[in-house]
Amino acid sequence: MSAYVTVKGLTRVFDVSKPWLNRVLERRGKAFLTAVSDVDFEIEERTTYALVGESGSGKSTIGRMLVGLLRPTDGDVEVEGVNLATETDSERIW
Repeated sequence: MSAYVTVKGLTRVFDVSKPWLNRVLERRGKAFLTAVSDVDFEIEERTTYALVGESGSGKSTIGRMLVGLLRPTDGDVEVEGVNLATETDSERIW
């Protein structure tokens, strides 16, 4: 059986910096939060999996990237061979 969903090198980094003026006045740079780092897995058709982990471990972020609500910072999400990371909004079929 071939993989229905393939995830390779999935990474999501959020910019959690203060507003520009605050950073200038406080002489601080940008701040980033890595929510998901280099995740790989495959899901075959007609199978069930559970994504488990501690609070704040990135489960919801992975789920949002799988359904296309968030774009990955790096990596690929393929569903039936269609790469969601490179697909434009106009190409998506809901």
